[in-house]
Amino acid sequence: MARLFTLDEANALLPQLRALLTELRQAVEELTALEARAEPSGQVRRNGHHTGGDDVERQRRLQGTVTRLVGEVQALEVELKDPRTGLIDFSSRRAGQVVHLCWKLDEPEVAFWHPLDTGFAGRQPI
Repeated sequence: MARLFTLDEANALLPQLRALLTELRQAVEELTALEARAEPSGQVRRNGHHTGGDDVERQRRLQGTVTRLVGEVQALEVELKDPRTGLIDFSSRRAGQVVHLCWKLDEPEVAFWHPLDTGFAGRQPI
């Protein structure tokens, strides 16, 4: 069973999550931009040199950064739902039922919850 957080425990993790998710969002955005402009693998210029070598290496580094940061977030026993918005779910107990406390990077504190089966669309104020 996943760790169950109290509201206070979830809010206590926010400074650490903010730092990780801010870095993760930046890395994901950079990686997405590089992938969008990437040329087909192995494309060769007319002068015989491969193109995009710097971008390929940058992509590898960013992929490693994303993997590391996702691992660090997961090690906190929270569920990363969306790295672009910094959407996190904390398993918790409410009225005898396991629910998710729901938080996004731009929110000052954990102020919403939702049943396990509804997701973000079912968010309700605490």
